[in-house]
Amino acid sequence: MLAHFIMALCIYLGVYGAMHAYFFFKLIRAFPALRGLKTWAIPLSLLMMQFPFPAHMAEGLAPDALIRILHNVGFFWMGFLFLFCCLALLLDALAVAITLARNFSAEKLLPLVPARRSLALVSLAASLIFSLYALGEAAFVRVEHITLRAPKLPPGVNQLRLVHVTDLHIGAVMGGKRLERALARIAEQKPDLILATGDILDSRLGIRESNRKMLDALVARYGKFAVTGNHEFYVGPDRAVAFFESAGFRTLRDETVRVADILTLVGVDDPGHGITEHSRDAAETAMLRAVPWEELTILLKHRPEFGPVSAGLFDLQLSGHVHGGQVVPFNHLVRLVYPARMGLTSVAGGHLYVSRGGGTWGPPMRLFVPPEITVIELTRP
Repeated sequence: MLAHFIMALCIYLGVYGAMHAYFFFKLIRAFPALRGLKTWAIPLSLLMMQFPFPAHMAEGLAPDALIRILHNVGFFWMGFLFLFCCLALLLDALAVAITLARNFSAEKLLPLVPARRSLALVSLAASLIFSLYALGEAAFVRVEHITLRAPKLPPGVNQLRLVHVTDLHIGAVMGGKRLERALARIAEQKPDLILATGDILDSRLGIRESNRKMLDALVARYGKFAVTGNHEFYVGPDRAVAFFESAGFRTLRDETVRVADILTLVGVDDPGHGITEHSRDAAETAMLRAVPWEELTILLKHRPEFGPVSAGLFDLQLSGHVHGGQVVPFNHLVRLVYPARMGLTSVAGGHLYVSRGGGTWGPPMRLFVPPEITVIELTRP
């Protein structure tokens, strides 16, 4: 565990440090009057790179308002810098392509290469505009509706309304009025079942009585069920589960439960608590195989991983974790690790639904990847 932490920290410092170096390099080259920034570039970079850590370490020690300021300032800068680097690299590549094309063009008809200052100004302005837009997009949760035929619904049950919520990340960003708005969207749907697939909490800051009361106020005809995500293990699994239970959720930790003699829920723990992939898959498969084939079976699993050993053993898997990439173009990098596409996918004998999630992690932004809760209508054919 310590080795993984050290490796992750080195990657973070290396990548984030390179982004800062590129930012100041572009700025100083485009605006020679800012050469004095060379002296301050390294201290400023180190300061901004460390900004998120005090917010995390001060939880429970400093006022919530101060923690939120530290968190939002540090992570907004991270999101802005990411967008700036993406745009600047794209414009640099375009400038190189134009230069090469002009050198090999006899007529020299191609346009002139834009000046460094123009490229830098466009990158700065566009990244700021996109960042501000992304802040607004992250603040309002959308409701996605899908309908699935469910021939395994028992006679007399013609329709069942599920609300799937995941990745709210209740904490420094998601709380207060913002959380109230998101949960109001769930309540409006009048669900038969509320199914939460992990990362409902972001940090210990999310475990507040006001947040618990808002979650507890959610009502579903056949109950509320949850599984853990990796952030529940960062908070502390016992603390997180106690919070969920006090808010009226039953937490399924490698457990199976029959709901109102209508369907069976299978909930698996997130591997964040250190179990091996083999033992996790074996436990999941054993639980699914124990459910009679004729029962409607829903698998609740935080990460959108679909193992071939589970093929045909469930009717619907609900997952989250990836946030749809959260900020374009980061979504393309996420697909390298989790290739399952967002939304509904047909898998062997059933369906997989991967939600974009209802909150944010890191930068409090969503760029062209809006947050969601999902209403799934199961109907008899």
